[in-house]
Amino acid sequence: MQKYAVLVVVLALLFLGACSSSAPPGSEASILVSDAWLRAVPGMAANMPGMPTPEPTKPTDVQHMAPLDLPVYMTIRNTGSQIDRLLKAETDIAQRVELHTAAMMDGQMKMAPVDSIEIPTGGEVKLQSGSYHVMLFGITHEPKVGDVISLTLTFEKAGTMPIRVEVRKP
Repeated sequence: MQKYAVLVVVLALLFLGACSSSAPPGSEASILVSDAWLRAVPGMAANMPGMPTPEPTKPTDVQHMAPLDLPVYMTIRNTGSQIDRLLKAETDIAQRVELHTAAMMDGQMKMAPVDSIEIPTGGEVKLQSGSYHVMLFGITHEPKVGDVISLTLTFEKAGTMPIRVEVRKP
């Protein structure tokens, strides 16, 4: 009987841990991320114009194929009572991850890093081609259609949020 009581307590603690938020107390932030995806682009080399490649940090980092640089798109909705900001993203499949924006300049699409992406109260921001996106630099293997990668987003108020990113057909 004691074993069952211990089991019930452990399960209750696990449940409460799963329900807890990584948001700071009192922040009332509520971020929802949907439709996160990465385009499978066979052969897209990192040394294409406008796509900078990070230098290898040590000789063993050099790969047989050129690393890939690919954008991640998603929709971020803020149902909370305060403006929130996406501050960074991280994944273990890329050497570097940056928040970016893209815009037409002098007849060419140019992208540039940004410090954060503001998510308005009661609103949403679509990270999409020609706008904000998460840029993965130095992917050392080509993601295949149907693969799912892990990405961790860090928000100013909502804290960290792990998400799954689906690899889709171009």
